[in-house]
Amino acid sequence: GMQIFNGKEDAGFNAAKKRWVNLLLSGKKLNIIAGNDGHGNFNRFRQIGFPFFTMREHQQQIFGGARTGIKCEGRITLKALSQALRSGRCVVTTGPMLEMLAFDDKNECYEIGGSVCRPLKKIIIKGRSTDEFGKLKNAILFAGVIGAPKEKIIWSENFGTGQFYFEKIIKPRGTDEFDYFRAEVFSLQDKERRYCLTNPIWIRNSSAGNHNAAA
Repeated sequence: GMQIFNGKEDAGFNAAKKRWVNLLLSGKKLNIIAGNDGHGNFNRFRQIGFPFFTMREHQQQIFGGARTGIKCEGRITLKALSQALRSGRCVVTTGPMLEMLAFDDKNECYEIGGSVCRPLKKIIIKGRSTDEFGKLKNAILFAGVIGAPKEKIIWSENFGTGQFYFEKIIKPRGTDEFDYFRAEVFSLQDKERRYCLTNPIWIRNSSAGNHNAAA
């Protein structure tokens, strides 16, 4: 897997995200996780610049600023957590949350990190935020084709003045050409943009094997 960000949406994050997408498009099933570089900083970052002379502080790289949301099956144990991370059943977020589900023509449901069979019937995306993280402003569903130079936007929506919850049913056309889907959602709180990115749901040709186990 890859840790692509630590809570700050900067040039480093954008470069890491671009690298991750390029690896997905090359066929690498790499899952993303989040860190925060807190190093003991909880509500505020404080660091000595020169002993007994200078000190700097800010509200970046604090504990919990970036989180990995993990979906476990059954009891939460170390084994269940590591299996969920390995399978990609997780999202990375600085506040809002996303859920993405895919359904095949038999109406079987596949979660983030899973592998759905063609033909694809529909995708359901659900997003939620709170007062702490601000109203949701926009969401995007991407599709990728292995070997393509970039992803394709299948669906996007701006929520105008914003809302705390949305649920969207999408029936994308031409899904036989796509190899995976992933989603992003953004919220705005005190002029600070917060976001959530899902790991992909992959698309495969046959029904053999465990449909919720990423290769």
